[in-house]
Amino acid sequence: KKFITMDLETRTINEEMTSYCVSIYDGQNFKSFYLTDFENEKDMLRESIKYLMKRKYDNYKVYLHNFSRFDAVFLLTVMTDLSDKINPVLRDGRYIDLRLEFAEKYTLYFRDSLLLLPSSLRSLAKKFLGGKI
Repeated sequence: KKFITMDLETRTINEEMTSYCVSIYDGQNFKSFYLTDFENEKDMLRESIKYLMKRKYDNYKVYLHNFSRFDAVFLLTVMTDLSDKINPVLRDGRYIDLRLEFAEKYTLYFRDSLLLLPSSLRSLAKKFLGGKI
């Protein structure tokens, strides 16, 4: 029961894709980070990861839909700036699990929910809500 959902929203400007929002939900608390509140995209992404780097989230699994093929591209650079203990588990070029250790004794596990639930978020929401979306 120790899991968090995380989502990045992106846009393409001049053929370059950038993130402009990160949302996090831990089952009780919802937190969003908006590009307009930061100097740049990297600062926004860094603060969103730092938000999770707390003792209360030790051993939590952080699920991002399509993490292994999309979100990881945006987050890996920031993660390597924040910790030198990052251990990825890859299979067929996809991140099955990415372990981020911090503060000498705490760990977060980043995983791809698309590998567990192979459908779009819209389709999953429709199925979950009985087609009422």
